[in-house]
Amino acid sequence: MFENRVKGHINPKLPSSKSNFDELCEFLDTNESYDEGCIYFHVPYCDNICSFCAMNRTKLDDELDNYLEFLLKEIEFYSSKKYFKNKPIGSIYFGGGTPTVFKTHHLKELLGAINKSFKLSNDIEYSSESTLHNLPLDKLLTMQEFGVNRYSFGIQSFNSCARRFLNRVGDKDYVIKKINEIRQNFNKTLCCDIIYNYPNQSIDEVLEDARLVDELGIDSVSFYSLMYFENSKLAKNIDKNYYDIKQDKLLHDSFLKAMLDNGFRLLEHTKLVKNDEYKYIRMTHQAKDILPIGVGAGGGIGLFGIYNMSKDMKMISRKTQRAKDFTIFCNMFEYEDVCLKDAYFYLSKPYQNAVNEIILKCVENGYMSLDKDRASFTFSGIFFANNIAQMIMNACEDDFKENL
Repeated sequence: MFENRVKGHINPKLPSSKSNFDELCEFLDTNESYDEGCIYFHVPYCDNICSFCAMNRTKLDDELDNYLEFLLKEIEFYSSKKYFKNKPIGSIYFGGGTPTVFKTHHLKELLGAINKSFKLSNDIEYSSESTLHNLPLDKLLTMQEFGVNRYSFGIQSFNSCARRFLNRVGDKDYVIKKINEIRQNFNKTLCCDIIYNYPNQSIDEVLEDARLVDELGIDSVSFYSLMYFENSKLAKNIDKNYYDIKQDKLLHDSFLKAMLDNGFRLLEHTKLVKNDEYKYIRMTHQAKDILPIGVGAGGGIGLFGIYNMSKDMKMISRKTQRAKDFTIFCNMFEYEDVCLKDAYFYLSKPYQNAVNEIILKCVENGYMSLDKDRASFTFSGIFFANNIAQMIMNACEDDFKENL
């Protein structure tokens, strides 16, 4: 059914109209919100650039004091708006780059300002991405004191050769030692990213990664087939034609089966969890408000889309409720199990029929199963889940374009 694989998550977007900062400010000044939302902070600095990475980040060069000042001003500005006065914040996510390149004194000031300025939910998920070498014990304990209760580490692989290939800091022994130290001092949620299908990776190597994720007490893992992003170092230095979809699936299925056998469950197609609710991604998929703070941060408030291009330039757009519904609908197919009654709520009858035809074809090919009004991805179908989600997105796009 599929000759190629869609590796990245689908990105449901419909045309939006241009808006501006004044219109956004008027909305924030005149409206109140009592619905739980998120804040995303982007820290676009790293002290080491991974060979596969094409994210919005730069090599750190003594800019942290100025960047902290910028973030503090953004916090002060948004928290003063009527819209955020009584709005509970259910998830705060620090992404990058490497947010923990900040020094401990920077983090105390930044986290203190957040906690003082916004209304945080009692069960808030307070997450930060980090590299292992950027999280010494004093920094870990300081962030925990201010409420950080979830870390996501870009381990990518425990294999020492693979780590050198991906330009990660430290070998296998270093990684194991650091995670053990962190686990002994932090009893909240630990997550990691694992990349598989790098050149010449063996089944034993991917199974060793799976074993260590479980053995070290990591609560969840996001696993991705290696992608060669246009602006990454790897994209310039490697022959991308080596890709073998059969080998990709073999490695994927080996890792997935090992993790499921170890008691993990599939949260969404690239995320396996034991003790991680991953509130941020769930709220994102439900199109909840995400206040983006920091250069390179993107999000949305109400029907406004916001992307911070620089400290002084924001791209502001405005979409319809129907366009927002499109995002919610498409994201339902990011999960293993889909309630069709809930999904079809957003569709007119002809488009319901179109989706049903796709699902039946997937059932016929062994990628999905049907039980009354629930469609579920099979073990085999998880590998091609993004292909299927993209087919459904493309088939339904026109149903959401009315009145744009």
